[in-house]
Amino acid sequence: MYIILIIFFNVQGTLDLKDKFKCMGLTQRDIVVLAGAQTLLRTYADRSDYDVPWTRKPPRFDNSYFKELQRKQLKGILELPSDISLVDNFGFSLMVDIYAKEEDTFFLHYAISHKNLSQLGFIRKVDFPYFYKKEESNVLAKSIVGAIIFASIIIVCFCIRLY
Repeated sequence: MYIILIIFFNVQGTLDLKDKFKCMGLTQRDIVVLAGAQTLLRTYADRSDYDVPWTRKPPRFDNSYFKELQRKQLKGILELPSDISLVDNFGFSLMVDIYAKEEDTFFLHYAISHKNLSQLGFIRKVDFPYFYKKEESNVLAKSIVGAIIFASIIIVCFCIRLY
């Protein structure tokens, strides 16, 4: 579930959402159906700028997320760019309508898409650095030391040739 939150929370719009899933080998159907898992999740103020659920009745795994999107009345629940793109994009909105009406279809497609996502393997911190504290980097210091050592070797070699 955590990976689903990471993917949908850090999206700037429809194209960004499609790009994130496409690079993982997932389809547009996967995008929409996996978004439905957000019924089990909520955000917390100590971990983000938000402290709201994605649906009015969490945590229950059902198609209520899609019903909320269909109503387009997201006041009091979380409304992210990824949520808006599911309604504004014609292809996505057709699937939202299907899953809002047919919970069994949502469950079936979710099981398939979740399996596909799970088979991608684990997610490393470097894949989603914005969710982890940034550690102080000493890359610059190491680069400077390396450049000094390299320059010293060149100077020594040059001096040896002169004598």
